[in-house]
Amino acid sequence: MLIKHLYLFFCLLLAQVVFGQELTEKIKKSIEVFEKDPQLENGLFSIYVMNADTKTPVFAKNENVGLATASCLKILTSATAFQLLGTAYQFVTSLSYTGKIEKNTLYGNLVIRGSGDPTLGSWRWEQTKTTAILNKITAILQKKGIQVITGSVIIYDGNSKNVTPGNWIWEDLGNYYGAPARVFNWRENQYDLHFATGKNVKDRTSVINIDPDLPEVSFENEVTTAESGTGDQSVIYLPPFGTQGVIKGTLPANESDFVVSGSMPNPTKVFAKALFAKLKSAKISTKEVLISTTEKTTSLKEPVQLFLLDTILSPSLDKINYWFMQKSINLYGEAFLNKIGELQNKTAGYTNRNGVEAIKKFWSQKGIPVNSLNIYDGSGLSPANRVTTKTLVSVLSYAKEQPWFTNYFAAFPLYNEMKLKSGTIGDVKGFSGYHTTKDGTNYIVSFLVNNYNGSSRALVNKMYKVLDQLK
Repeated sequence: MLIKHLYLFFCLLLAQVVFGQELTEKIKKSIEVFEKDPQLENGLFSIYVMNADTKTPVFAKNENVGLATASCLKILTSATAFQLLGTAYQFVTSLSYTGKIEKNTLYGNLVIRGSGDPTLGSWRWEQTKTTAILNKITAILQKKGIQVITGSVIIYDGNSKNVTPGNWIWEDLGNYYGAPARVFNWRENQYDLHFATGKNVKDRTSVINIDPDLPEVSFENEVTTAESGTGDQSVIYLPPFGTQGVIKGTLPANESDFVVSGSMPNPTKVFAKALFAKLKSAKISTKEVLISTTEKTTSLKEPVQLFLLDTILSPSLDKINYWFMQKSINLYGEAFLNKIGELQNKTAGYTNRNGVEAIKKFWSQKGIPVNSLNIYDGSGLSPANRVTTKTLVSVLSYAKEQPWFTNYFAAFPLYNEMKLKSGTIGDVKGFSGYHTTKDGTNYIVSFLVNNYNGSSRALVNKMYKVLDQLK
């Protein structure tokens, strides 16, 4: 009986080896076709495929060459957040007061302190929507019987001038996907410009509405009309904390309400305006709503004791991460990165640089070479990021062994009938993730292409032909 079992074992082992060799050869042949394609004439690609069950490489090409990742970097930020913050982690926004409460009056200030929650005011959950958050704040005050605030409402925005990644480009910063994660975020730091376009090519366009209104911000609209069906070819140029923006490019003809989304230059001001209006409608009087970057009171001179009223909690990290991966929300990745940095090094605080260093340190302790992980943000928006496919596969392999893997894996989108995170920025395309074959074999793959020419759609179809070899 023992001899029979050993015989079956060796037969299965031999079958796996033969199949693995066949798969390697199939991928090799498809890559030979891929790299000769005219779209790769001046480009560079890297691919690494691992058998997730045996942790043995199946195929590798340029796997140690660092390339721009685009949103494939999100798999690394996500895994780090699950490990260091935890599946159930929640961002906390606190409401405190100074002074004292007597009868219906707060003799002091109301202090609202952000801690980096990227979901505050988000439309993705009922409890985070703008009306829900504003209603909760007024309900907290009403529960304490507060109808008058003799001092000010102070919103703490902390280190928000040190959170924008230094390698994000000018064309991205003013647009919704280029919204940095601040200490205090509101409505995903996004606003919408509503355009009316002309009937003819080169006609001027007009901005008919801005939702929500941006206090103290004005725009110079240089957007013209293009042919119908050309889509959004506009770019918003408005820096963080800026007050004057320029909108360039084109929008399609005959549109009565074409929406272009931008990054709020100062989301705390937008929240402050909304909160002041809400308090007024709830008949809670205060003289002003201020923004502070220090742990101080209205006078901004001396710190005083704060008394906690209540807190507003974000959804749990696994729920935030789901949208982070599914919709590739850059804001969420930067919030994860900044918070990881703050919790790992409180002295350095909530900053982009601190977050980057914390993530690199964590993975170096897991055996990943520092030089294979040259990153500047947590979302992959920076074109300066350089990561190897071998490193990305190592991260995916590590994640597969962790207790939080089920939640991590569930967040991966489905591309080409495979669980993959895609990545797209200028002349960069990538896919990284997992695939299980019909016979139950598990594979991990990372495939990056830089500096290709021609259409992204055509390139993706060619990348799929390579990935199809795993099916």
